[in-house]
Amino acid sequence: MSDVKQEEDKIATPFILTVGAISLVVFAIGIAWSIWLQKDRMGSLRNDTAAKADRIGKREIGMVYQPIFDRGLGIAASHNAPILERLSSYGWTDANKTAVHIPIDRAMKLVVERNKL
Repeated sequence: MSDVKQEEDKIATPFILTVGAISLVVFAIGIAWSIWLQKDRMGSLRNDTAAKADRIGKREIGMVYQPIFDRGLGIAASHNAPILERLSSYGWTDANKTAVHIPIDRAMKLVVERNKL
Protein backbone atom coordinates (compact mmCIF):
# COMPACT_ATOMS: atom_id res chain seq x y z
CA MET A 1 0.00 0.00 0.00
CA SER A 2 1.12 3.50 -0.71
CA ASP A 3 1.20 6.20 1.88
CA VAL A 4 -1.25 8.57 0.19
CA LYS A 5 -2.81 11.03 2.58
CA GLN A 6 -5.61 13.40 1.92
CA GLU A 7 -4.70 17.02 2.31
CA GLU A 8 -6.51 18.79 5.10
CA ASP A 9 -9.44 20.92 3.97
CA LYS A 10 -8.61 24.56 4.39
CA ILE A 11 -10.65 27.67 3.81
CA ALA A 12 -8.68 30.72 2.78
CA THR A 13 -10.47 32.97 5.26
CA PRO A 14 -8.12 35.98 5.00
CA PHE A 15 -8.36 35.93 1.21
CA ILE A 16 -12.18 35.68 1.27
CA LEU A 17 -12.48 38.50 3.80
CA THR A 18 -10.11 40.69 1.78
CA VAL A 19 -12.08 40.17 -1.43
CA GLY A 20 -15.34 40.91 0.44
CA ALA A 21 -13.94 44.09 1.99
CA ILE A 22 -12.58 45.34 -1.34
CA SER A 23 -15.94 44.61 -2.99
CA LEU A 24 -17.77 46.61 -0.34
CA VAL A 25 -15.39 49.54 -0.72
CA VAL A 26 -15.77 49.53 -4.52
CA PHE A 27 -19.56 49.32 -4.14
CA ALA A 28 -19.58 52.23 -1.65
CA ILE A 29 -17.44 54.33 -4.00
CA GLY A 30 -19.86 53.57 -6.84
CA ILE A 31 -22.83 54.65 -4.73
CA ALA A 32 -21.08 57.87 -3.67
CA TRP A 33 -20.10 58.60 -7.27
CA SER A 34 -23.65 58.04 -8.58
CA ILE A 35 -25.10 60.32 -5.87
CA TRP A 36 -22.53 63.00 -6.70
CA LEU A 37 -23.29 62.63 -10.41
CA GLN A 38 -27.04 62.89 -9.85
CA LYS A 39 -26.68 66.02 -7.71
CA ASP A 40 -24.19 67.58 -10.13
CA ARG A 41 -26.29 66.98 -13.24
CA MET A 42 -29.83 67.32 -11.85
CA GLY A 43 -29.31 69.48 -8.78
CA SER A 44 -31.15 67.07 -6.52
CA LEU A 45 -32.22 63.47 -6.04
CA ARG A 46 -35.94 64.28 -6.33
CA ASN A 47 -37.96 63.16 -9.31
CA ASP A 48 -40.08 66.09 -10.45
CA THR A 49 -41.48 64.29 -13.49
CA ALA A 50 -44.04 62.23 -11.58
CA ALA A 51 -47.65 63.36 -11.49
CA LYS A 52 -48.51 65.81 -8.76
CA ALA A 53 -50.88 64.54 -6.08
CA ASP A 54 -53.70 66.83 -7.22
CA ARG A 55 -53.63 65.19 -10.71
CA ILE A 56 -53.89 61.59 -9.52
CA GLY A 57 -57.24 60.08 -10.47
CA LYS A 58 -57.93 62.69 -13.17
CA ARG A 59 -58.89 61.60 -16.68
CA GLU A 60 -55.76 63.06 -18.24
CA ILE A 61 -52.32 63.46 -16.70
CA GLY A 62 -49.91 65.31 -18.92
CA MET A 63 -50.24 63.85 -22.41
CA VAL A 64 -51.54 60.47 -21.19
CA TYR A 65 -55.29 59.95 -21.43
CA GLN A 66 -55.99 57.39 -18.70
CA PRO A 67 -59.39 55.68 -19.30
CA ILE A 68 -58.74 54.07 -22.67
CA PHE A 69 -62.11 52.28 -22.82
CA ASP A 70 -64.19 55.07 -21.33
CA ARG A 71 -67.63 54.99 -22.93
CA GLY A 72 -68.20 58.71 -22.44
CA LEU A 73 -67.22 61.58 -24.64
CA GLY A 74 -63.67 62.72 -24.49
CA ILE A 75 -60.39 63.01 -26.28
CA ALA A 76 -60.18 59.28 -27.04
CA ALA A 77 -63.85 58.74 -27.97
CA SER A 78 -63.12 58.54 -31.70
CA HIS A 79 -60.21 56.20 -31.02
CA ASN A 80 -62.27 54.01 -28.68
CA ALA A 81 -65.34 53.66 -30.94
CA PRO A 82 -63.94 50.92 -33.25
CA ILE A 83 -62.39 49.11 -30.29
CA LEU A 84 -65.64 49.12 -28.34
CA GLU A 85 -67.54 48.02 -31.47
CA ARG A 86 -65.23 45.03 -31.95
CA LEU A 87 -65.37 44.11 -28.25
CA SER A 88 -69.16 44.02 -28.33
CA SER A 89 -69.86 42.32 -31.67
CA TYR A 90 -69.47 39.11 -33.63
CA GLY A 91 -67.31 38.99 -36.75
CA TRP A 92 -64.55 37.38 -38.75
CA THR A 93 -60.97 37.82 -37.53
CA ASP A 94 -59.26 37.05 -40.83
CA ALA A 95 -59.82 37.43 -44.57
CA ASN A 96 -60.18 33.66 -45.10
CA LYS A 97 -63.12 33.56 -42.68
CA THR A 98 -61.62 30.73 -40.63
CA ALA A 99 -61.96 32.30 -37.19
CA VAL A 100 -64.49 34.55 -35.53
CA HIS A 101 -64.48 36.98 -32.66
CA ILE A 102 -67.27 37.17 -30.14
CA PRO A 103 -68.32 39.87 -27.68
CA ILE A 104 -65.97 40.10 -24.72
CA ASP A 105 -68.75 39.62 -22.18
CA ARG A 106 -69.82 36.38 -23.86
CA ALA A 107 -66.19 35.21 -24.10
CA MET A 108 -65.63 35.78 -20.38
CA LYS A 109 -68.80 33.84 -19.54
CA LEU A 110 -67.66 30.93 -21.73
CA VAL A 111 -64.26 30.86 -20.06
CA VAL A 112 -65.86 30.75 -16.64
CA GLU A 113 -68.34 28.04 -17.69
CA ARG A 114 -65.75 25.83 -19.37
CA ASN A 115 -63.02 26.21 -16.78
CA LYS A 116 -65.42 26.29 -13.87
CA LEU A 117 -63.58 29.19 -12.29
